[in-house]
Amino acid sequence: MLATGKLPPDALPGDLAGQDCILGLEFSGRNSEGKRVMGMIAARGLATTVLADPGFLWEVPCNWTLEEAATVPVVYGTVSRQAVYNEPMFYFVIVIGGVIHIYVG
Repeated sequence: MLATGKLPPDALPGDLAGQDCILGLEFSGRNSEGKRVMGMIAARGLATTVLADPGFLWEVPCNWTLEEAATVPVVYGTVSRQAVYNEPMFYFVIVIGGVIHIYVG
């Protein structure tokens, strides 16, 4: 969303918009043990290596590609937070060029 300009940098929380690299909130790859993982970091996930908090790191299911896995962490984290804190959720749907985008918050 940031890379395509659909989400402006000032929509990010905290001081992320002022950092030199804000791309890469979600990532996937292999950890130091060779396991396939996906996760979230504050920024700079668009890299060859990242240092991730284990609390925001999950094993990739065997039937998912790493490309598919890289699209899941933020949505999973949002839904998990709602389940833990019982916060109200909302979603909205936008159709752009025939592609349906569903946002959950």
